[in-house]
This record gives sequence, structure tokens and C-alpha cells, in this order.
Amino acid sequence: EITVRGSTAYTTTWGNPSGVGSAVYIWDVTGDAPTLVDSVLVDNARTLGDVAVSDDGAYLFVATEQVGALAIYSLADPRKPVLVTRYTSAEILPGVHTAEIARVNGKLYGFLAIDPGVSPAKLVIVDLGNPGSPQPVFSQFIGTPYVHDTFVRDGILFLGLWNAGVAIWDIGGGGKGGTPAAPVELGRLQTANGEVHNIW
Repeated sequence: EITVRGSTAYTTTWGNPSGVGSAVYIWDVTGDAPTLVDSVLVDNARTLGDVAVSDDGAYLFVATEQVGALAIYSLADPRKPVLVTRYTSAEILPGVHTAEIARVNGKLYGFLAIDPGVSPAKLVIVDLGNPGSPQPVFSQFIGTPYVHDTFVRDGILFLGLWNAGVAIWDIGGGGKGGTPAAPVELGRLQTANGEVHNIW
């Protein structure tokens, strides 16, 4: 996965030995071709999923699979991320596949699509108001067999539920009283061939 802010891009890696870990690569993208400037090793992570930067540019968020964590880094120096915390809990095992980071009514939240593993897939919403101490505010089993992607715009949460289609929830902007801790479903669309993967 990739995210870009200003002249810096961050990419993640996939399918590495768990004992080695996976890297986030940091690139200078000012020229015609990206230049690798540094990397950050995420220990004991076979696969890194989404990578995202907060809207204020202060933090980098990296989803990790197999070990089930959301790694959070300070971007005081955008080219030298410093680990703030590696949030994990029973709620996000066996791994975070995708992680949308968005602000709702002034507060930062993470919208985490959790791998099904030995149990059904799950959506977990985490309060990131204090990035050093994430707090889960919502959890629900959803998706068939995955909740594969999430996207937030103007207080509306869109869920890519693979073969269960697309769900649209009010989390603060849909006029139905929803919040990140208590979403209200606005509608659902069943796609013809399933496999709803990404939403933008």
C-alpha cells in the first residue's frame, strides 16, 4: 500500500518471514522518479496492510496482519518516523487488513477492517484522540467473508463487505444521529458479482 504527503511517500511490504518483520519504505517523490531515503522495520509482522498519514501530518498509521496491531508513528520529522505505540487487543486479532484514518466532528478515529481468521470478519472503530493510547469505541462482526475496506467522507462511513456488498453508515454527518461509537445504517447495496474490495 502507499500514501503520499507533500514530497514524501510511504509504502508497505507483504509476505515476509514473521521472525524478520516487514518494512515501511520512505521515499522522496519530488523528482521524476522516487528515491528511497529510509525504512522502518515493523518487528514480527509478516504483512503490512494500509499505511495512512493523519490529516494534520503529525502521525503515520500502519496496519499489521498475522500479529494484529496498528502501529502508530510520530512524524515530527516526516522522513524519520518514531514509534509512539503498537496498539493491539483481542478485538483486532488476528490482524488489521485495512485502516482508514479520518476525523469526525474534530476527533481522529481509525476504522479497522479485521481479518476473519478463525472467526467472522469484524469492523473495529478506535478513538485516536490520544494517538499514544488508542481506545476502541465500536466493534461488530460484519462482511462475507471479509470486511475488506472502509472509507470516510463528511461523517459518512462506507464499508466494502466483499460478497455482502456495500453498507453506508451515518457516523456524524448523515443526519440520523449516528456517531463513531454508535453508527446508524443509511443503506446497503448488493453488487452483482460480489467481491467488493476497495471504496474511494
